Amino acid sequence: LLIILSNISKIGRLAFLNCKNLENITYLGSTEPNVDMFAFSRCKRLGVVFTKSTYLSKNFGHYRTVKLSTLKSKTNLFKLISF
Repeated sequence: LLIILSNISKIGRLAFLNCKNLENITYLGSTEPNVDMFAFSRCKRLGVVFTKSTYLSKNFGHYRTVKLSTLKSKTNLFKLISF
């Protein structure tokens, strides 16, 4: 699990290279950051990016997004991710 805070505006080239166990990302911002197309290279398990309901884009880099209606607590977030 990787949580990216709303103040992040750019994710650079190879930033998360070979994060083999990274399956999900939660992005807490409302606008799509500048995500380099190679930022998550070789993250073979990464499939979805969870976003707040106010997120304005359908994509996060070249990954699809799933909107969470609320992020009340980390416990609720972990329940959603564990499916």
